[in-house]
Amino acid sequence: MTSEQRQNLDKKILEFDSFMEFHSYAYEHDIIFDNEEWQEYSTKLKTLLEKKESNIIKVNLDNLILP
Repeated sequence: MTSEQRQNLDKKILEFDSFMEFHSYAYEHDIIFDNEEWQEYSTKLKTLLEKKESNIIKVNLDNLILP
């Protein structure tokens, strides 16, 4: 990974809501991680995702008819 890619990823990492978004961004920007970089960024992303509140979707099941 180049220093420019690292700077851009450091700015963007706060916006990711999943590993899928992280992987998509890395793929789109041709970022190739070495083992140390992968460990660093996967740990950063895991801690950021754990801190984010999960979105709870409320579903109205009042008129649901089950067999």
